[in-house]
Amino acid sequence: MKKTQAALTEIGLFAPMVIAQRMSRMMLPDAIRTAANRAEDTRMVAEKTKAAGDGLIAMQSEMASQMMTAWWGMALGKMPNAAKAADEIASAGLKSTRRTVKANVKRLGKQK
Repeated sequence: MKKTQAALTEIGLFAPMVIAQRMSRMMLPDAIRTAANRAEDTRMVAEKTKAAGDGLIAMQSEMASQMMTAWWGMALGKMPNAAKAADEIASAGLKSTRRTVKANVKRLGKQK
């Protein structure tokens, strides 16, 4: 579960930074909120939806790949490694979220 653990650790470290940066902009009074602030609110929702969808597709694709590998392995007399397969599937699902969170930290950190 090393890949999944690494992905969850990185998401867990960066997500609070993204939340803090976005919340500080959301809590501004409407009178001083800019169009960029409101666009960021919309982007936040769109990014989460896209990352979840991409993650689901990646997990399904990786699951199919792991199943084929297991079947071929069993046909050749090898026992599949279920823990490794589960790690690959879970980490594939987290890849999009991990990438999005890292990009958000970088992008939001540059904005003033």
